[in-house]
Amino acid sequence: MARLARAVLRWEPGAASLILIELPYGVRSRQAPFSRAKLHGMEIDTDKIDNAVLGLLWLTLHEERRAWKGMDWDALDRLHQKGLIANPASKAKSVVLTDEGLRRAEELFRTLFTQPAP
Repeated sequence: MARLARAVLRWEPGAASLILIELPYGVRSRQAPFSRAKLHGMEIDTDKIDNAVLGLLWLTLHEERRAWKGMDWDALDRLHQKGLIANPASKAKSVVLTDEGLRRAEELFRTLFTQPAP
């Protein structure tokens, strides 16, 4: 019998309430990140989320192009599909940014998280 790592609540369209799901070790919830927003009737703009995640990856850069991947897995998967980072599905605790990913990450960090010079 598999040991359970954690339980998460998941919301599904049309459901009257949240559903409790028990996840075995090594399995990640793919629907948990947007549950709160969906409960409040918000439309999610994943491009804006991806831009913020990419900008924050620039903040955690080390070894020139590696960044800690402690971000939303779905966003990391989308950034990989866009060719901005290497495949995040590995045992490494960091992800490698591509040349385009590095350029865009710095640009987004400056745009989203810095104040204009006086």
